[in-house]
Amino acid sequence: MSRQQTNDDSFCVVKDPRSGKYFRFQEVEQFICEQLDGETSPEVIRHTVETKFDAALSIEALNEFIHSLQGSGLIEGVASQKPLPGLKGRLKGNLLYLRFMLFDPSTLFDHLVRRTAFFFSHAFVVFSFLCILIGIWTMVSNWTEFAQDLPRLYDFAAVPMFIGTNLLMITMHEFGHGLTLRNFGGEVHEIGFMMIYFQPAFYCNVSDAWLLQEKSKRLWVSFAGPYFELFLWSLATLAWRITETETWLNYLGLMVMTTSGVKTLANFNPLIKLDGYYLLSDFLDIPNLRGKSFRYIGDLTKRLTGSSMKSPRKLTGREQFIYLIYGGIATVFSFFLFGYGTMQLGGFLIENNQPIPLAVFAGFAGLRFRDRLARLFGSSKSKTKNSDTTPLPSGQISEQPPSAPTGGKKIVTKKRITRYIVGLAGLLIAAFLIFGWMELIVQGPFVILPVHNADVHTEVEGIIEEIRFREGDLVQAGDVIAHLTEHENRTELEKTEAQINEAHARLKMLQTGATQQEIDLARTNVATLKERLKFIQGRLERNRLLFERDLLTRIEYENSQELGIDATGQLAEAQKRLDLVLRRTRPEQLDEVNAQIARLEIQKQLLQEKLQHANV
Repeated sequence: MSRQQTNDDSFCVVKDPRSGKYFRFQEVEQFICEQLDGETSPEVIRHTVETKFDAALSIEALNEFIHSLQGSGLIEGVASQKPLPGLKGRLKGNLLYLRFMLFDPSTLFDHLVRRTAFFFSHAFVVFSFLCILIGIWTMVSNWTEFAQDLPRLYDFAAVPMFIGTNLLMITMHEFGHGLTLRNFGGEVHEIGFMMIYFQPAFYCNVSDAWLLQEKSKRLWVSFAGPYFELFLWSLATLAWRITETETWLNYLGLMVMTTSGVKTLANFNPLIKLDGYYLLSDFLDIPNLRGKSFRYIGDLTKRLTGSSMKSPRKLTGREQFIYLIYGGIATVFSFFLFGYGTMQLGGFLIENNQPIPLAVFAGFAGLRFRDRLARLFGSSKSKTKNSDTTPLPSGQISEQPPSAPTGGKKIVTKKRITRYIVGLAGLLIAAFLIFGWMELIVQGPFVILPVHNADVHTEVEGIIEEIRFREGDLVQAGDVIAHLTEHENRTELEKTEAQINEAHARLKMLQTGATQQEIDLARTNVATLKERLKFIQGRLERNRLLFERDLLTRIEYENSQELGIDATGQLAEAQKRLDLVLRRTRPEQLDEVNAQIARLEIQKQLLQEKLQHANV
């Protein structure tokens, strides 16, 4: 027995070593069990319970609870000595969840737990956590190399090594569970092989974790297996990264990375009864979370459809919320997984023309589907048989009297009719699959080509700036499917338009001729230069007379001559400008400007067409 306390309630976990079952009793149920000494009558027990807990308890509810204890083998007497079903032999479960016990590891674990104390220390937890972080970082940063390295595993010669490595990692995983529980004081008496939906796996029965009072220890027992395997995965990742590709250690690391990485992710899935499910169940302090959630969803569905004749037992708001969320998701996932597996196997049998195995499988699938529906909607079997690997049922004191006999008969009748309909439908389907006509399906690769094909090309060169449709989209004639960049062509167009405006201004100036102001300015310049030339010539004459009389040096006389020559040249240039201004524009100048304008207009038209063809 283990007395445990949660935030909301206290309870007691009881283990029956003979049957290997665990039972969880709340405070009231535990008190009733303690009163069952074989001498106290049920009426006295009922009165004692009502006095102690200040709550009403009917004699019918008390007898029903005692009857459930007797059915579980907890009451001494003739009935309790009957062998419990499913306990004989090493093989347990059903075809979709089959367990086979291999050996009792208690002696081995007692020997190992004394030599593995370091793995249960804080130092190892910190060290392993850092290794896992480094392994994840290595995997992410080298994902491309890992993907390129995967084809190395596709080798038939590596199958024995692959199987051996996988078995070793699974063993380490299960030993992590068992040794952790043994380190906390629990007992482990079962290690074996199991088939989950026809997939092989190993298991270690650590149900004794339910007797641990500390919640953290129970969580560590469930978490230890995948955590230790994840630690080994990180070491394999580091070995793969730092060793040469041709070495066997690199190949072994790649194999462990691939198998343990995927398996660990699947192991943490809380919707399958693996480590993730038990972690969630222990974290929420709700044993048999899956079975209780399915039962709640089934009861809720029956109440919504009006087919339930029984008053639902009271649940807390927290329980209702958890059962609704988890039960809804797990129900959809369970039926999806079952349906997917059925379709895959059924399709394989159809493709290989195996009618007899298909009929057997169809019947089995129909029965399993019926059992799942019966379990979901709370059949009589589902209330006594627990869905967990090692059940942990709890007795519940019903606060309402049992349903009237007539209502019970109606429910049974409906169930029988439903079973007959499901069975008949299964037989009809099986008969059709065996004797019915089926279309021949030929598999093989093929290519679909269009009857009419149209290629789309750009009319001008350019860079694609925008694609407005994706591959596979439906387009109509005239739709713009792409757009070319316009920046370069638009810049050239603006530059050409500016040059055209400049040429037009020049042409207008040539056609108009010089203005009166320009003519007056040219004439004034000529008159000024004439007056200056007269002054320079008079000065030059005086200097010549002085030079002849030796009153002026030769240098001064020559300078005077140069001034006269410059003034004469400036006057001639000014006279030419005046003549040009007064003269009319020549025709060849007008032709030149008109040709330039025509060239620029053609360039402008070409750029405008490029811009129009930017839409493909």
